[in-house]
Amino acid sequence: MSVGRRIATAIGKLHPTCKEVTHLASDSMDRSLSTFDRVRMKLHMLVCERCVRYYRQIRAIHEAFRRHGLSVSEVEQGVNLSAQAKERIKESLHHPPGDEANPR
Repeated sequence: MSVGRRIATAIGKLHPTCKEVTHLASDSMDRSLSTFDRVRMKLHMLVCERCVRYYRQIRAIHEAFRRHGLSVSEVEQGVNLSAQAKERIKESLHHPPGDEANPR
């Protein structure tokens, strides 16, 4: 294998696709990623605004659930939320902590 081919292969491993990054981002909400996967995800997000947006959105969702004592897995399993809990989660998603435009 030529040096150029080996470099291209190495770069390909370091720069994942958007599909891979969405999986890594989702996984990062539930577990710590390896250093290699964290670096790959961050390198990709330096050049991909869509993946940055996706990561921010799922992080906001996870944080909203945590603030209200829920885990995403509980919600996925069909935990019944009260109307008040649903409203609080919606409010948290519309106005996340640190949102200067919409202070609480």
